[in-house]
Amino acid sequence: MPGGQRAHRDAVRQNEVIKRQFESPCAGVWSLVGNGLSNQTFVKARDGVIAIDTGESLEEMREALHELRSVEQSPIAGVIYTHFHYVDGTAAILEESGGAGTAGGATASATATGAKVPIVGHKRIATNRTRASAEIGPAYSRGLVEQFAIALPADGPDGLVNVGLGRWYRNPA
Repeated sequence: MPGGQRAHRDAVRQNEVIKRQFESPCAGVWSLVGNGLSNQTFVKARDGVIAIDTGESLEEMREALHELRSVEQSPIAGVIYTHFHYVDGTAAILEESGGAGTAGGATASATATGAKVPIVGHKRIATNRTRASAEIGPAYSRGLVEQFAIALPADGPDGLVNVGLGRWYRNPA
């Protein structure tokens, strides 16, 4: 491994499976994989591009938007959340369009230009986000540290190789 990590060959091989790639499976559809735990997917629609999942961090979505802009310039016309924990990059969409603010499930956020960006998802997304950060927050956080090897160093024999689904829990970009 480049950083001197020691790991089972299957864990090392997983890095090939989850390597960062910006793909277009068909016309008008793009997906960035290997950018974190979730994929960021974009679908061209009549009024712009629909973003499906915005990732676990602002940095993750900024990277995804950078890739998207290399092939498509239409504005983001809407956001779809599939999970409560793949929503933390939404502010990058608002930044890109000159807006600011926070987004939540089943709301519309306004950009600085006054354009509305509809955001839709399961009705319990906001509840699940609150629950994960407050009600069960301490146990949830401890689980994340173990599940995603957050406490491991980046390099050296005990360094992080990957977290199975992706290279890391949050893109350190």
